[in-house]
Amino acid sequence: MTDNVKMLHFDPNVAIQHEPMITTFQDIYFWTDSFKDAETQMRQLVSTITKPFGLRYNPYTQSVEVLSTPEKIASLVSELRGDLCIVSDALKRINDQDVGNDESATAEAVKKLLKQLSIDDKQLMKRMNLKS
Repeated sequence: MTDNVKMLHFDPNVAIQHEPMITTFQDIYFWTDSFKDAETQMRQLVSTITKPFGLRYNPYTQSVEVLSTPEKIASLVSELRGDLCIVSDALKRINDQDVGNDESATAEAVKKLLKQLSIDDKQLMKRMNLKS
């Protein structure tokens, strides 16, 4: 790096204003406290972009799917139902193993994990443009 390099705290609104240098070193580098912070900021930025479709990363095919028709969305819902059946079965098996053990501890641990992963119903309804 040269002495002319700037180091800026990551802000996606600022970062998108700078063209990346391909054949030389960058003149501006962005840093963040954590990848999670950068991911959250990027998700917030992307949510402001108006588009007539949804996008979903498919980890199985390592591709981005365009959700632009009711059929594509129905297919995704079907896939998610299958995944939920797998999770439900796994939880049932854990619960069955915990008979005689401390079931409440397992249930509380699962509830805590689900709470960490979830979007509350009002946020979900708002995202879907539905009334709660």
